[in-house]
Amino acid sequence: MASTGKLNLLSQSVTATVNGETKGMIPKSSRFVLFQKVTDYSGTLNVTTKVQHSPDSTNWIDLETFTAFTANTFEAVQVSNKGIFPHVRAVSTVNSGAGSATVLVDIFFDSRGGNG
Repeated sequence: MASTGKLNLLSQSVTATVNGETKGMIPKSSRFVLFQKVTDYSGTLNVTTKVQHSPDSTNWIDLETFTAFTANTFEAVQVSNKGIFPHVRAVSTVNSGAGSATVLVDIFFDSRGGNG
C-alpha cells in the first residue's frame, strides 16, 4: 500500500501577491497531486497561483500553474513524470482587481519509494 506524504505550501488570505513559505521535500516518486482551494472570496480579484520548485531556495522554476480564479473554487492537478527539486513553494499573483480570498495549496506525493 502506498504511503502518501503531504506538504501545505500556502494557507492564507490573499489581497496582493504572496510567496508561500519554502518547504523542503525529498520525493520518492515522479508523480504528485497539487490541490488549490479558494474560500472566502470577495471583491473583483483575478488571481493566478503556481507551484514552483528550486534546487537552492533562490532560483525558482514553475512546476505547474492553476487556472486563474475569480470566485471560490477547488482545483486538482496531477503532475506525472517530472523531476522535482528539493525546495517547493506556492505563489499567488494578483493579476487585477481588489478584494481578498483565502488560498490553500497542498502537494501530495508518494513518500514510500519507487518511481511509479
